[in-house]
Amino acid sequence: MMQSENVIPFQPAAKGPSTILVVDDEDGVRKLLTAWVTSLGYTVKAAADAATALDVLAQGPIDAAICDILMPGHDGVWLIDQMRRDYPNVGIVIATGVSDMTPAVTLQAGIAGYLVKPFRVDDLRTALDNALAPNSPWLRSVTRGDKAARPLPEL
Repeated sequence: MMQSENVIPFQPAAKGPSTILVVDDEDGVRKLLTAWVTSLGYTVKAAADAATALDVLAQGPIDAAICDILMPGHDGVWLIDQMRRDYPNVGIVIATGVSDMTPAVTLQAGIAGYLVKPFRVDDLRTALDNALAPNSPWLRSVTRGDKAARPLPEL
């Protein structure tokens, strides 16, 4: 299968644990997710908003991101659209209180996991495993030249 010229093939970060970006505007949730992700053996970077998240992504390799949807300023849908355009190989896990999207919609949109708060650390582990898998269906949906990755629905 021929890849689009604009798509960078999947390449994990340099040897060592994967780096996960946690994006949530709620300080307590961000700290809890950071602690959970660290306990799973990953390196963590955190951001309280979409603009800061893009700055973190620009600074170095990020393997996956856990994104809230409802945030002040640019929301998570906007951030995910930017990430899919500029960082298509970053696995995206939505972690939100919004339960309006179905797994089929999120897969079509190139999302590796969809967690509705509150969730368990085991659910997070499964979503991150999927986000980091090089042959994951979400990655194939983003990198095919047939525009399989569709926009997320407006909330």
